[in-house]
Amino acid sequence: MESLRLLSLKELEQALDDAGERRFLHKASAMLEHLRGGDAQEILYAGLMEGLGYSRNRNTMLLLARGLPFRQLRRLTGQRVEPLVLEAVLLGTADLLPHQSGHSLPIGEARERSGELADIWHSMGEPLAVTAGMWNRSGLRPQNSPERRLVGASYLIEEYRSAGLVDGLRNVLEKGSQTEIEKGLEVGSSGFWANHLDFHHPVAQAPALIGRSRAREIVINVLMPFFYARAHLLGDGNLKRRISDIYCSFPPGQDNEITREVKALLMVSNVCRPVVNSARRQQGLIHMYRVLQGQAK
Repeated sequence: MESLRLLSLKELEQALDDAGERRFLHKASAMLEHLRGGDAQEILYAGLMEGLGYSRNRNTMLLLARGLPFRQLRRLTGQRVEPLVLEAVLLGTADLLPHQSGHSLPIGEARERSGELADIWHSMGEPLAVTAGMWNRSGLRPQNSPERRLVGASYLIEEYRSAGLVDGLRNVLEKGSQTEIEKGLEVGSSGFWANHLDFHHPVAQAPALIGRSRAREIVINVLMPFFYARAHLLGDGNLKRRISDIYCSFPPGQDNEITREVKALLMVSNVCRPVVNSARRQQGLIHMYRVLQGQAK
């Protein structure tokens, strides 16, 4: 890190670009290994579900996706594509319906919604809850609850159900602007979820189920590596170039502990501070951190 502080601004930006490229190719390579032996739809579904989980629940979201694969989700819901049915299946399999934990709700919208979901879940024979007792709520704000993330997933799956996740999201990535790509993964709050953070927290106006910042993180960490790997597998050079161009210019996501720490170290300079103005450069910060941690070990 000391040597990086001695670089000129231009050299430092190039170092960040190079590090961000290495991190991206590492992610794409991991996706490629999965794609070589697996179903593209299932791999993308699992990636989306994992990406919807905050750090404390990413692994649990991934376990849920593996325990409730996309093919089984489609089989359980059949031709019924209403978000309420998908919501019931996802929340029920996650063991997050209020009745599953013995919670009683006061008379009102939450009790009515919970009852509807429970009825749908009962009608399906109550398949096994695969992530019972695994959700971590420590320090988690209600607006970031796993319930809201799974409800957001239900709307997202419904949005791309007819075209399929792979074809639908590829179309967004191929043809959309940066804003349109993000919007392709955003899910606003409507109906019950417009004024409830979860079944126990009514509010005047709830935030989006999947907001722009989370959508951006998924584009950067899931969509682009997945479709770059798939384009490589299929020999689609045009799509690979398209994704490379998007990655170079795509705005960075929200800072986290790692990016803030590395930025603070790099910005201790008598010349000027680095410009982390793209997803690639922000990912470069994370790659540098990982490399330094590896050296420390």
